[in-house]
Amino acid sequence: MASFPKGKVFGLGVLSQQRHISAIFLRKIFQKVAKKNIVHSHRGRYGGFSLACKPSEISVKDVIEAVQGSVVLNKCLTCHYQCPKERTCTLRKCLGKIQKELTRQLNNITLENLVLEQKE
Repeated sequence: MASFPKGKVFGLGVLSQQRHISAIFLRKIFQKVAKKNIVHSHRGRYGGFSLACKPSEISVKDVIEAVQGSVVLNKCLTCHYQCPKERTCTLRKCLGKIQKELTRQLNNITLENLVLEQKE
């Protein structure tokens, strides 16, 4: 997906063969990614998907969160969970630092970066 320019329609069959991934699995993934406007879905005989933005504008974090939700190391780091030991837990503080760095790294890696690394 990352190797296609913004707006160029590609079929999942081609991607499936290139990456040796089930087309059915890819279809499920791309439906989720399309709902988050990372790709556009095109119907019809020459349908498929196209990137909604330039590969340099789509982070790995965007894709991961579109497919599986927020990237969280532990439920205690979410705003939906209230741990009674939140103020005294040293592990939570450490995990929080790791979480921030993980999020930063995933935001910094774009689809364009992945294509460039693959060519090396």
